[in-house]
Amino acid sequence: MGAPIPEKNEKQIMSERQENQTPKKTNYLVLGMSLGMTFGVALGIVFGVALDNMGFMSIGIAIGLSMGVAIGAALDQRHKQDNA
Repeated sequence: MGAPIPEKNEKQIMSERQENQTPKKTNYLVLGMSLGMTFGVALGIVFGVALDNMGFMSIGIAIGLSMGVAIGAALDQRHKQDNA
């Protein structure tokens, strides 16, 4: 008779599963938009209080969102170049 075949333990099975999974893709555009929206709301509140009209809050949101999209797109492009 031959030697007994060792059974795989849980750690080996889990590490094989992790090797077969694809890595998570980070979406920098969404990250940039969320950060831009946060700063945009703060900027909008400053505009609204300074001009005594909270309707100007939309200006800050628009500026922050466009800034966030630009930053997120740049980070996304940079990440693609690093992985190429």
